[in-house]
Amino acid sequence: MRISTLACINWNRAIGINNGLLYNLKKDMNWFQDMTINPNPTKKNAVIMGSNTYLSIPKKFRPLDQRLNIIISKKKYSMINKEIKYNRDKNAIVFPCITQSLKYLHTKKNVEDLFVIGGESIYDYFIKNRITYNIILAEIEKTQHTPNIGTVYFPKFDKTTFIPLNSSKTISEKNVKCYVDGSHIPEIKYQYKTYRNIRPWKKCDYSDEGPYLDVLRDVLNHGEVRDTRNSKTISKFGLRMEFDISNYFPLITTKKMFWKGVVEELLWFLKADTNSINLENNGVNIWKGNSSREYLDSIDLKEYQPGWCGPIYGFQWRHFNAKYLGPEHNYQNQGIDQLQNCLDLIKYNPDSRRIFMSGWNPEQMAEMALPPCHVSYQFYVDSNNNLSCQMYQRSGDLFLGVPFNIASTALLTNIMAKMSGKKPGKIIIVIGDGHIYSNHIEQINKQLSRETFCFPQLSLKEKTNFEDYTIDDFTLMGYQSHPSIKADMVA
Repeated sequence: MRISTLACINWNRAIGINNGLLYNLKKDMNWFQDMTINPNPTKKNAVIMGSNTYLSIPKKFRPLDQRLNIIISKKKYSMINKEIKYNRDKNAIVFPCITQSLKYLHTKKNVEDLFVIGGESIYDYFIKNRITYNIILAEIEKTQHTPNIGTVYFPKFDKTTFIPLNSSKTISEKNVKCYVDGSHIPEIKYQYKTYRNIRPWKKCDYSDEGPYLDVLRDVLNHGEVRDTRNSKTISKFGLRMEFDISNYFPLITTKKMFWKGVVEELLWFLKADTNSINLENNGVNIWKGNSSREYLDSIDLKEYQPGWCGPIYGFQWRHFNAKYLGPEHNYQNQGIDQLQNCLDLIKYNPDSRRIFMSGWNPEQMAEMALPPCHVSYQFYVDSNNNLSCQMYQRSGDLFLGVPFNIASTALLTNIMAKMSGKKPGKIIIVIGDGHIYSNHIEQINKQLSRETFCFPQLSLKEKTNFEDYTIDDFTLMGYQSHPSIKADMVA
């Protein structure tokens, strides 16, 4: 199945306004119909679109006839599905996410071509993930008659990946109706320009989870066997994963994740709490083993009481390099509050290249129950007010630890976006030594044999202070997963 992206874009890259088109270009409409309808009676083409694009089509014309209409919507899934069933439309199917729709389409042998027709987030997914083969744009020329209008824009794309292939002759349409104010524009000129993808992403699957699962497969199949401090591992250096968090939350679905643990640990960090007993009292025991009497004695922290973790992650985030005097000490105005500094820069100096936070403090490493694995976070605000974060992790247990770290980084970025008035963008996870422990191989093979589900969505409340957040302020919607897979943690 070949995938192409089609759009008509104004000279300012706008594709619409208030969920509608900008202009009534009749020649372009005819071209679109000819392009997307398969002339072979034994074959069919499909069009894929978001709910706003689908609902912007006049009711009498939807779904688009002679084509399989794929509609993507989680929030409006029930409403659109009800409409389709009521009208007994066999040419329309609604899916909660793109992942499921692509898996479905790959089972339909009679579907020859898939056309991506909007809106902005749907375009962005196919282009960003390099899934689309062609981008074909009707690019409107800038003239004195074509206004600078639009609220929805076609995403910018890398023209070293999508290279210009050809351009049509200039097409002219006279007396064109502008849908914004009902006026008529004397003339609009445009060209069809085709861009070919020369670097298609040959993903193992089309799932949202693909970046993580691809890393698992890569290390499992091509990693280096090493005898390390605590176990034999299969390891690779310099791994990278990227997740879009603008619409979905990257919580792994091929095994059930400990969502409560993700949230409570991050809130524990945000409060700069270093007593694992407070975490255990909330039903989260992930730091219990590394703060036990036996463990603390083994690393020569005999003066620590059971539960004390030392100046670990949250302490460095909120009180970097302050003298550590135990978890009960009042550290107000001591050390450097890196987290608050990051938030202030995101709010007031979003173009700064110094929106950076580190948990790596060599001076206090010996006082920590564990040296930090997820070492640093850098935030970036783009021109559309999207907040993204790149996290560097020096060491990553790919089966047990990394899925947790992905979710925690996404959650932190969502909190920072909410508190700064930005929108969640994406997270990038970079791992130095990414490894699979030898006693996790069987579990990983089991995980890789499972089908993925769509990522869930996250809703969170806005708070003034980091310390004000509780687990009740976060709502995870639509999380569906396979059962958990048990494995021993190697410390």
